[in-house]
Amino acid sequence: MEEFKVKCECGWQGMAGEMISGDNPFDPSQIIYACPKCKTLESTTFRACDEPDCWWKVTCGTPTPVGYRSTCGKHMPKKEKAPGD
Repeated sequence: MEEFKVKCECGWQGMAGEMISGDNPFDPSQIIYACPKCKTLESTTFRACDEPDCWWKVTCGTPTPVGYRSTCGKHMPKKEKAPGD
């Protein structure tokens, strides 16, 4: 599993690899994930901004010269102006 930050509506925040996982009983070809604190599939979890110390929800993804960024709007990489803009 790719490592990225995750936050749950119950207040837990951590890395994706810390979440509980198991086979989906309705489709064994799929894996389901749950929050390790509230241990429920009904809770809402979301991917958090990849900026250090920011736990806001990811709202954009941007290719950059150093790799792909998944960030909140506040930390979205700024587009460089082209000559003449």
